[in-house]
Amino acid sequence: MKKNLKKDIALINKHSFPRYMEILQMPVKENRPGCTDYEVMIHNVDHIVTVHHQCNCFSSQTLDREGTIVDFACLLFGLNPEELCSNIVPYGIDRLMRTNHVTETARPGAVSLHH
Repeated sequence: MKKNLKKDIALINKHSFPRYMEILQMPVKENRPGCTDYEVMIHNVDHIVTVHHQCNCFSSQTLDREGTIVDFACLLFGLNPEELCSNIVPYGIDRLMRTNHVTETARPGAVSLHH
């Protein structure tokens, strides 16, 4: 992976995942302490995607996937990270990056889903 791509991905992933879901207008299914479940249509099938606030990451049992904002956007839009980072506007990333919603836990050493 190119050095600039790694920096671009890290820059995107430090922003607030719940804010990105809000920008994408994903419907909230349930708010629970420390996480929010969203209804997300991927490949013409509804899935529940849980965004974990502390680690700023997602998981989905029905998709058998977990990851970062970039991982989610790539899954949702059928892209690879290079494609996503080369043109962020159609995917709402530009709007996310214009906000001040940066998380402290989305930095190196952050809490992960795997303890």
